Amino acid sequence: MRIGPLLKLTRFPLVFTAIADSATGFLLTMKTAEHPWWALGLLGFASACLYASGMVLNDVADAERDEVRHPERPIPSGE
Repeated sequence: MRIGPLLKLTRFPLVFTAIADSATGFLLTMKTAEHPWWALGLLGFASACLYASGMVLNDVADAERDEVRHPERPIPSGE
């Protein structure tokens, strides 16, 4: 599998907004510096994975419609 269509399918440039949103929520709710900072990394990773998988599932669900409206997307184009 080539990496380009996979990045296009997961909308990779937009994944960083999910990470930023989760990090902002984490930092705003932090009351002390005693929270483990590794949890912030894990939260960011989980948010990125959930966002990307949601984008893929959306394209899978809309595959028939995308054949007509967006034939350049990875699933209808066969990439």
